[in-house]
Amino acid sequence: MRELEKVKMHRRGGAVTRFHTCTRLQPESNAQHTFGVLCILQGMYTINDEQMPISVMAHVLGHDVPEWFTGDIPAPIKADPLIRSGVDHLEERIFLEAGIPQKKSLTERHGQLVKLADMLDALMSCTEEYDRGNRSEYFMEIRATYFTYIEMYIKDVKYNALAKEILDACQR
Repeated sequence: MRELEKVKMHRRGGAVTRFHTCTRLQPESNAQHTFGVLCILQGMYTINDEQMPISVMAHVLGHDVPEWFTGDIPAPIKADPLIRSGVDHLEERIFLEAGIPQKKSLTERHGQLVKLADMLDALMSCTEEYDRGNRSEYFMEIRATYFTYIEMYIKDVKYNALAKEILDACQR
């Protein structure tokens, strides 16, 4: 695949609307989310006096590119093993075609930090939406679910002060 086609795939993936199954006062694109994840990761690496590896940046830039084809599939649907298997197969094919490093190509620590930053950005987005006044029942469930995921996940990940600070700020 030519580089221009890869760029186009990234741009289409970035244009996908997140959280499309719930009412939002301000829509969010995958591009906004990706930027947020990279900002959080940059902060995490900076606090630890480390440089973010290029492989991590490349993975994060492309981690939602397959959604140009699938859309933003809600997490509860992807939790079904049969659906998860099909989605994983499709994403792997798109990652290979677009030359996007897959999460499994990262070290365990880098993969954990990416997952944590991804969830923290989603929580920050939900908190911003909450601050705008969104109190729809389904949206509130999504926000609560991210708190639960992060609190469970953070126990298994060596995280730093930024992750804790974000979590605390979102709990107001």
